[in-house]
Amino acid sequence: MKQKMSKIKEAILNLIYPKGIKCMFCTNELNQNSYNTTCEECLRKIPFITNPCGRCGSQMKENQQGVCLNCKKRNYNFIQAKSVFEYVDKPLAVVHNAKYNDKKYLLEYMVKYLLDIYGTWNLFADLITCVPMFELKEKERGYNHSKILGELFSEKVNIPFVEFCAKAVDTPSQTNLNTQERLENVKDSFAFKPEFKNLIKNKVVLIIDDVITTCATTSEVAKTLLKAGAKECYVLSFAHTTLNEIITED
Repeated sequence: MKQKMSKIKEAILNLIYPKGIKCMFCTNELNQNSYNTTCEECLRKIPFITNPCGRCGSQMKENQQGVCLNCKKRNYNFIQAKSVFEYVDKPLAVVHNAKYNDKKYLLEYMVKYLLDIYGTWNLFADLITCVPMFELKEKERGYNHSKILGELFSEKVNIPFVEFCAKAVDTPSQTNLNTQERLENVKDSFAFKPEFKNLIKNKVVLIIDDVITTCATTSEVAKTLLKAGAKECYVLSFAHTTLNEIITED
């Protein structure tokens, strides 16, 4: 009887954690101590954001509380942003693979972590949207990873997804720009789609993205939505770049 129960337990575990399924962050095989396609070892090591800024969601130092210095010096068009991981090491590699190496299946696992954060947030969004890509760039890549994240998230929480905005200007990459340059680079680069004018009026909108760096892009999207009639905007992302205090005290 004991041997039979052991085999039943093993069979159940094989169904939940099939052999050969690898961790999304490394090549380790999953087991009963895994979570969301993440192995036990990575769960101990991956850089979860544990002390988030109350405004932008970036990881703050252990001795900091409330909001980071950057947020004390800047205004955003969204109410609050939250992220799961610091954008370094393994989370960076996952985003890069999902974004540039056509590993779209990773987006399914990324969404699970977004759901975990949303479940702890006292937020009830009316609508979900994403950060749009310039049309030609999206065609070249074959997909907009942020849009897929938004659609998958929408299905899980049963909140409608609407791609409210279009990227009206093909702006240069933000990668090598400083904060002020990023703000100028994306300024007025998004256009609201007029067919959704009545839908967005007085609605709380959650913007989904893969990575937040300086909040320049998501704040600009939020500005576009607010101008179109949204009540409030919030942001949820998989990862957030951990910035040094890029704005110093006067």
